[in-house]
Formats: sequence, C-alpha cells, structure tokens
Amino acid sequence: MIIENYRREYNGLLDILKFIFSILIIFSHGIFLAEEGNALFFGYALIGVEFFFVVSGYLLMCTLYSRHLTLREFIIRRICGLYTYFIVAYLFCFFCWLYLLIINENPGKWILLTRILKAPFEFFFLNSSGISTAGVNGTWWYISAMLFAEWLLYPIILYKEKWYLYYLAPLSLFLISGYMSFNYGTIATGTFSGFIKTDNLRAILGIMSGTMVFYFVEKVKHYKFKKSVKYICNFVSVLGYGLIFILAFNNTKTIHEYTDGNLGFVTLPILFVCVSITCLNEFKKIKPICKWLGKLSTCIYLVHWQCMTMIKTMCEKKIINWGGTYHQKLIVLVVSSFLIANIVLFISEIGRNFIIKNKKIFFENSFNE
Repeated sequence: MIIENYRREYNGLLDILKFIFSILIIFSHGIFLAEEGNALFFGYALIGVEFFFVVSGYLLMCTLYSRHLTLREFIIRRICGLYTYFIVAYLFCFFCWLYLLIINENPGKWILLTRILKAPFEFFFLNSSGISTAGVNGTWWYISAMLFAEWLLYPIILYKEKWYLYYLAPLSLFLISGYMSFNYGTIATGTFSGFIKTDNLRAILGIMSGTMVFYFVEKVKHYKFKKSVKYICNFVSVLGYGLIFILAFNNTKTIHEYTDGNLGFVTLPILFVCVSITCLNEFKKIKPICKWLGKLSTCIYLVHWQCMTMIKTMCEKKIINWGGTYHQKLIVLVVSSFLIANIVLFISEIGRNFIIKNKKIFFENSFNE
C-alpha cells in the first residue's frame, strides 16, 4: 500500500456538505416546474452530482485502506448499504410512477404490463447498463453509474495501486475529460454513445478525481502547518464552494438560456481543492446530527425526482386547484422531498436495526460460510 499507517477518522463536514449539495440537486430538477420566461433558481445545480462522485471516490479509498476488503466483500458491503434505503425509496417511487403513468398516458393493459416488467431493472441498478428500463425514477442513473465506476476501479487499485496512481488515473482524467469536452461540450449530459453511456464516463471521471483527493490529503497530513495556514486554506475552501454556488446560480437563467455547458470542467478542479481541504479537517462535533444529515442526503436524492413529477402532474392536470408560481412550487418540492426522505430514512433504519438484531435468522448460511 502506498499510504502507510493510515487511520480513518470521521469527518462530519462531509455529511453536512452532502446534505447541502442534495438540496442543490433538488433545485436543479425544479426547472421542470418552471414555465416560459421564469427566472430559474440554481438552474445548473446539476454540478452537485460531481461533488457526490468526488466524495464517493474519496470514501472508496477510505474503505479500501481501513477495511482491506476483497472485491467480493466490497461489492456485498456496498450493495447492502445502498439497499438499506433504496428498497423503501423504490416502493414509494414505483407506486408514484405507476399512478402517474396511468393518469398521464392511460396505456393499454399489455403496454402497462410491459412497462411494469421493465421496472425491476432499475431495482437492480441497471439504468446505465444499456438495458431499456421503465423510467421509474429519472435520477437513479447516478447510482448505476457510480457502482459501475467503483467496481471497475476497486480491483485495479487493490492489485495495481502504483500503476493506477502514477499512470492510469492521470491519463484517464486527461483523456476522458478531453473526449467528453470535444464531443459533448459538457460532462452533465444524458447523451448516449452506443452501449457506453456518458453517465458511466462521467462517474469514472468524478470518482477517479476523488481517489486522487485521497492520496493528496494523506500525503499532506504528514506535514505540520501553522494554524494561520489552516485558516487560510479553510477560507479558500469556503470561497471555492461559494464560487461553485455562484456559477450554478447564474449559468442557466431561464429554461432556454444555457450559458456554459463546459462548466463541469471548470468546477471539477475547484471541487478537487475544496474537498481536499475539507477532508484535511477533523469535525466530530454534533456527530449524530451530521450522520443523520449524511443519510438524509441519500434519501433525498432517491425520492426528490418523484416528488417533482407528482407536483408537476397535479398542477398540470388540475388534480389540486392551486395555481402556484414556479418559486412556490420549488418550495413545496424542497419541503416535500425533505419530509418524505425523513419517512424513508425512519422506516429504513427500523428495518436495518431489526435485521442486524436478527441477522443469524436471515443470513444463517452466509455467516456459517
């Protein structure tokens, strides 16, 4: 292993930032509630996805160094951790999707059955695999792409770490960003390229950046800096995050006014610096609240899209007699996503604790192995 004497410590700042960026992503998808000429509120907040990719890459390395898991153990742990919250969120989103499908499209029974039969593909995170899915949720591509990138990179780092760090990662970051910039002009795109979706390339780009953050942070930790230097670095980090928010706020002012599609390539280096400085800090205060915010950010991401489609359809179909403005709908979206995410988290934690207490009943054969 390249990093010696690694010691993992909890950093609550990452969980707080995950919550903030999850709200930012809600704003970005709130553009579907806007009408012609509406001034958008954080219309290009999709850059929040890059933050989550970078953090996922950093946490991937933390897991590799702290737990020394085999690829099989890593995959099992990752899947179990996701399904803790995903199962409950999936049930909520599936029934919302089914209801909206019926009232919006009124499909025939065979078409409806065909669409339902495609729904399990999303339950198994196959959104970015090239398989045709039902479209239960428009944002779960992220989980699919994230898992694809992590499972691709983990064994390479595990068995060929030096080759990855000094050759593959720098070269891939250079080539992937160049390829996407030249062909698509942006990394925040849903455009497909044959079997390989740009979602997967976007995930590889972000997660690789996160792994490089880990190596940079662990090397810098060996140096002792004066408090004044730390304060300056933290101030730079705050300025960097602030700059990202300013760029996201001003980049897309209306639904037809898209200023700079290359913004993702500008913000990735900024995220590298800011996340690195964040990870150099140790924040253990209000740990229960920070952990709750971190888990809640996951649940918000899982359910907010379906909250948006429900609000949009109910207003368009006059199911609720409310002619709210774009900004009023956006407030309702944030509040409803927050509340439903808390319900999903609450139910998930009850189920998780029950399974942990009775794991020998549920997984007797696996544990005997």
